[in-house]
Amino acid sequence: MPHGAILPCGRSFIIWSGTHRRGSTCGGLDHTGFHPMTQPDTRIVQAGGAGFAIVEDGPPDAPCVLFSHSIMTTHAMWQGQFGLLRQAGYRIIAYDARGHGASTVTPAPYTMRQLGDDVIALMDAMEIDAVHLVGLSLGGMIAFDLAVRHPRRLSSAVICDARADSPPSFAGPWDERIALARAEGMQSLASSTIARWFGAAGRETDAVRVVHRLICDTPVEGFAGTAAALKDFDFRDGLDGVDLPVTLICGEDDGVLPAEMASLARRIPRSVLEMIPSAGHLPNIENRAAFDAALMRHFARVAGR
Repeated sequence: MPHGAILPCGRSFIIWSGTHRRGSTCGGLDHTGFHPMTQPDTRIVQAGGAGFAIVEDGPPDAPCVLFSHSIMTTHAMWQGQFGLLRQAGYRIIAYDARGHGASTVTPAPYTMRQLGDDVIALMDAMEIDAVHLVGLSLGGMIAFDLAVRHPRRLSSAVICDARADSPPSFAGPWDERIALARAEGMQSLASSTIARWFGAAGRETDAVRVVHRLICDTPVEGFAGTAAALKDFDFRDGLDGVDLPVTLICGEDDGVLPAEMASLARRIPRSVLEMIPSAGHLPNIENRAAFDAALMRHFARVAGR
């Protein structure tokens, strides 16, 4: 499997989706587990008919990397990588996706195209021409969409634990989850989601307890809108024409996704596949050291080192 080298790529940008809410009734762990004092202040950027909560850090003229989070989380899921890339000299911007964190919660349903368009609208509002996009799960699906529809807006992509289509086996459970969330609240989904996302050995860590709380804090309408988007998308036909550096990263224990992403790697011309051992759906949290190494190999490869 080819590995690259590190990327100081011209003008690049980091957007982080999501923020924490305090006062949740689900779980008792304070958000200081993610060191909020290291994060800059939040502001709202109006784009695409919604307000997006944004945090910024790093030199304003530094390379740009955009992080996009999973459903039912916020930018907090990328907290470890935030410090890594800031110290490497990147400009950092983090945003909460539509319906999540402190961003606008618009009525359900949403579409994957709409969520992708949100990123483009946000980039336009912030006068950013192109980004290195790092997305996980939902964020990775958004990255597939933008790589196909807006390739000139991406300098490269890191796509983590994400499908490029929504077959019945993946789409089917979302209606039941939406109904359960509307009837009983997001806490009704938290334990089962943690069980899907993390290996048994990692479920009692402080970081996982924070993710549990983020799930509970997700607005029900935002979850319902985003879950509806996950039921209907297919980007596979455009992947053969994606002409930018792509690294696919997947936790080895993430169900069928390792095989799915290996198949996608064979379709995307300039792609590299990285498997993260001892990790499930959120490898950046469950095996941070291995994930960070894979992330930096991507940037090294893009830089040609």
